[in-house]
Amino acid sequence: MLPVCWDEAHGDRDLGGVWIRQRTPQVPGSVPGWEEIGCSRPRREVISEFGVEGLRVRRLAAAAGVSPPLVSYHYPDQATLIESVHRELVLDYFVYRESAANAASGPVEKLRACARAGLPPAVDPALVAPLFELHGLARRHSKHAEAMSGLWHSEHALYLGIIEAGVREGVFSLVRSASDVAGTLLALEDGLALHLVGDNNSMSGEWALGTLLHTAALELGCPELEHSSLLP
Repeated sequence: MLPVCWDEAHGDRDLGGVWIRQRTPQVPGSVPGWEEIGCSRPRREVISEFGVEGLRVRRLAAAAGVSPPLVSYHYPDQATLIESVHRELVLDYFVYRESAANAASGPVEKLRACARAGLPPAVDPALVAPLFELHGLARRHSKHAEAMSGLWHSEHALYLGIIEAGVREGVFSLVRSASDVAGTLLALEDGLALHLVGDNNSMSGEWALGTLLHTAALELGCPELEHSSLLP
């Protein structure tokens, strides 16, 4: 399992071997305007309205209520701005689903919670939709590919940890390796989420979650996974 850990000294987090900046290395308030620019809300607002390619200094400044030169001070060009947004959205998304899994009790409930937290509407579409858009930049830009790969490794480790705990407790049984099952569930989840984010009118969030849990139940020999109190 790849470690997911904090660098407390610098406020960074390692997502599957890719260090993700935890907001900012500066002391809060030490750089004027950072609290307004550094939070994710203004960025999400701009991306939600204009898309990732529409993320501009002036638009971010207006959403954050600061001057454009102040944004340019922190982000000298659009590429730097978009890379920062990608890293922070990855962190926001993973911390959200990790917290959801950690709040549940026992392997069955943890796996249910983890699955639900990876699919709209449980996860805010305004958070996950930009991730898919940003992941699309990975083919052309190595830093975006690193962010996407880091998220995969971390999510895989989260599923893997839950599965291995379930096997140790005798709740889950495996025909394939735990790592293969974790990868299967994550890949299926990503495909389902893509259709939900794209407003595929042939698919509902309830059906997507039921399909993911049905696959998990078959892979892990645990029919109880399908009888989920977390279904909408």
